[in-house]
Amino acid sequence: LMNLTRRLILSAAALLLLASSAFATNGNSEKRYDWKGTHELTFSVGGPATTYIRDFIFLYNFNLHNTADFKRTYIPSLMLDYGWNVEKWLSIGAGLYYNWARDNIYDKTSGATLEYKDCNSLAVLFNVRIYWLNRQNFRMYSSVGLGAGLYTHSGDRPQWIFDCDLRVFGMTVGQKLYGRFEVGVMLHGLVTAGIGYRF
Repeated sequence: LMNLTRRLILSAAALLLLASSAFATNGNSEKRYDWKGTHELTFSVGGPATTYIRDFIFLYNFNLHNTADFKRTYIPSLMLDYGWNVEKWLSIGAGLYYNWARDNIYDKTSGATLEYKDCNSLAVLFNVRIYWLNRQNFRMYSSVGLGAGLYTHSGDRPQWIFDCDLRVFGMTVGQKLYGRFEVGVMLHGLVTAGIGYRF
């Protein structure tokens, strides 16, 4: 599953980068475009998630001082974003983000499984997106999101945590139906790719 997801993200990134190069070549002929008043709905997948970074630190220390070891499996971050283009250059909206991981704990010597723990994170963020390049078929932006997340770990009480998301670079290719690719310092995926609809 992870290899397939990685291939999908890399393929989408390659296609969007090729498309961006093509639009950059024809940038002078394509007029600036005003998407003010429209709405956007996007579904994306991403990874690796950094939501569990404190767990990675704990696991590292645990492995140094114990006879047990960890093997982590996880699914890609799943993201559903809504945005309203209130200005040509400004979009506000919200997003729903989900992460899941499982820590399989096993004996270092025998390899026998001792137990496993599931980690879940569900966050709701308010997002502000700044578009610094607008074309009819191609847009580029940066964004920041702030909100709260519910974090659960097997055997522990659920915790509400402050959640944030910074997307340094993003782009969309297409008009009503578009592809999206993002890179940056993101809590829910350092690289994301997805598909969206503008209406």
